[in-house]
Amino acid sequence: LMKQIRNQLRIAAVVPVYNTDLYLKECLDSIFSQTYQSFDILVINDGSTDKSKDILECYQSRDSRLQLFNTSKNGGVSRARNVALEIIEKKGIYDFICFIDSDDLVTNDYFESIVRNFTSYKSDCLIVGYKSFDKKQQHLPDRSQEIRPFELDQENAFKFCFGLGPFSQKEFNSISLSLWNMTFKAETIKGIRFNENLKTAEDQDYILKCIGRSNQLTVDNNIYYSYRIRKSSLTN
Repeated sequence: LMKQIRNQLRIAAVVPVYNTDLYLKECLDSIFSQTYQSFDILVINDGSTDKSKDILECYQSRDSRLQLFNTSKNGGVSRARNVALEIIEKKGIYDFICFIDSDDLVTNDYFESIVRNFTSYKSDCLIVGYKSFDKKQQHLPDRSQEIRPFELDQENAFKFCFGLGPFSQKEFNSISLSLWNMTFKAETIKGIRFNENLKTAEDQDYILKCIGRSNQLTVDNNIYYSYRIRKSSLTN
């Protein structure tokens, strides 16, 4: 069955890029090494002034699944993601949308887990475990113990994503307050856009809108995403 599903379900990975040439190759390599291969990477090069564009063009020439869109000047991450969402909706061929930051990494079974979770559970969105790493740390997560995914209804999905109520005291390695460890059904979030006027909390604003449209959230606390801590990143 997984083989049949494999050829049908398509993932769109949205990757905004702004001056991350030091980390970009590592990020792209982690995406292209996926065990599940039915995906496209929509890269919005948001007016980068470093070598990011050269790196992206090089990868694009090797694999047409990297779709590159260059903006002439830096418009910010929300604008870049909105450009990608417009393209995704115009094409109308994708089942799932995930967001990956261009300095982060994903495990090679991340997309596999996306497809598995969405086919096993009838949820509209998925949130997965992540770990942070910096220059001194190894980024590969320890996967010796598999954690069983679980589902939450809409009300609890809100609470979970923001670590509120019953989820405030517990240790979950999937509560990030960010978008990069979440995946959504393309159909569910159709038409939802990022608020380009927000300078902070744009992720949270978008998550609220998406969960408002979702009946159910799947939580998979196994670690599939590695979040890079660096001094000059947007979050810092």
